[in-house]
Amino acid sequence: MNSSKTLTEHPENFRKAVPVASPASGKVTSLDTSSCVLTRHEVWGPGCAINTMSPQLTSPFNGTVVDVSPLDYSVTIKASFGLICRVKYGDNTAHLHGERFMCLVNPKDQIVAGQPLFTVNGGWLKQNGVQPLCIVTVANAKRILGVVPSAQKHVNANIDPIFTVYV
Repeated sequence: MNSSKTLTEHPENFRKAVPVASPASGKVTSLDTSSCVLTRHEVWGPGCAINTMSPQLTSPFNGTVVDVSPLDYSVTIKASFGLICRVKYGDNTAHLHGERFMCLVNPKDQIVAGQPLFTVNGGWLKQNGVQPLCIVTVANAKRILGVVPSAQKHVNANIDPIFTVYV
């Protein structure tokens, strides 16, 4: 991994372990599989991705919508306990101008775990060169000890964790 915040096992000393539910079903993969250099180098924070054909991405936890970015095909949410995560579909999507991105939430909305955030047309995006990846990153990584990606090869949306955050 490219970041000291992405760990292969939990840290020896931590106060809390927070599992973050997967926003989509699919095969877990590292951020290294992303075609975006910024994602691969964890500029948006540590996390992992899911190879998915799911057209709908959901909230991994209860919280508040911080930002909606149609050009980026992403929604940023803040949990009531302070964790901020960015849920994104695909890489290098700006050239598509948010086409076929249907957001189901607005900034400042209160949301619950499992609530749909947005839908995409995965087939259309794939035809336009966008990998079918759901990318979840921790935006406020300076406040955590690290992230350990799920050891499961396949995760189910809203059931299995995509990663665990250690504080």
